[in-house]
Amino acid sequence: MKRLIPLLVLSNIGLLLATLLCYLAPYANPSTKLWPFTFFGTGYFYLLVANILFIGLWIILKKKYWLLSLLVILAGASHLDSYIGLNSKTKHSDSSSFKIMTYNIGGLQTYGAKNKKHKEKQINKLINFLNERTKPDILCLQEYSWVKFFAETLNYDYVIKNQGVAIYTSYPVLDKGKIEFLNSFNAAVWADLKIQDQIVRVYNMHLQSNSVSKEAENLISIPGVQTLKGIRLVLAKVKWATSKRASQARLVAAHMKHSPYPVIVCGDFNDTPQSYTFRKIAGDLQNAFKSKGRGLGITYAGTIPGLHIDHILLDKKFKVEKHMITRELISDHYPVTCRISF
Repeated sequence: MKRLIPLLVLSNIGLLLATLLCYLAPYANPSTKLWPFTFFGTGYFYLLVANILFIGLWIILKKKYWLLSLLVILAGASHLDSYIGLNSKTKHSDSSSFKIMTYNIGGLQTYGAKNKKHKEKQINKLINFLNERTKPDILCLQEYSWVKFFAETLNYDYVIKNQGVAIYTSYPVLDKGKIEFLNSFNAAVWADLKIQDQIVRVYNMHLQSNSVSKEAENLISIPGVQTLKGIRLVLAKVKWATSKRASQARLVAAHMKHSPYPVIVCGDFNDTPQSYTFRKIAGDLQNAFKSKGRGLGITYAGTIPGLHIDHILLDKKFKVEKHMITRELISDHYPVTCRISF
């Protein structure tokens, strides 16, 4: 074991440096040569787990090196609570609060919807989930289909939609619009809603995906030369997608600056809180998960585990009363719900 100590120390130092680079990732514009920082930001959850394991290992070996990992974790405390919610339960005021949900339903094709019959089953499962357990006052869907069916079945009066993103609500819609993303199938919509005699602007967006799930599966199953080709393909896709998301984030942030009303931002950002994209959109808004989240903030149920990419951000004029990530396997994302009051 003594011979392994130097190797373990070097490995731990490498891990500490990677973790520190992760903390810098939100400030590295992926549209420049700094795009590799994206991997450090995306890998925060794994870096955190690895640091915790090293702490345990050094304690078992009775070496004080565990202090290094602990100090690095504490140095990134603002990142820690974006993944691990330690907030206590609080009672909410039904009379003055409203519920909003963001949910990428993946076209309801991920879990068993291989044909029309299966897709109908997935839709019924989603409808039952929303009606029986947690129907929100404002529902923000990404990768939706069957727009009118959802509106009629869930009894929403208004639908604001554009290229796979939609806002469902029964609150009066005073104004609405779209944010088009250049050369992309992704988009964003916004709506000014009158809620309890106040006007709120709600954004729903779906930012560019890396689209590397299939490649990730291949890297696991195909060894040798094909693995090297797969890695190059993943790198190329991530580089392109992160640059697109950065551009889309700047567009959304610029639009929000001109909002005359307090804003609530929902959607599938396809990026974690440790990213340039998230930082550009979040700005001075409060992160609903940080305010009231409990447990792990993982929102993606697909091939790549440990990702927190579905978010609800809101003006500090609002009070977050409850935040919930429901582990419901209808899509490759989990629904994220937030109860808000003025």
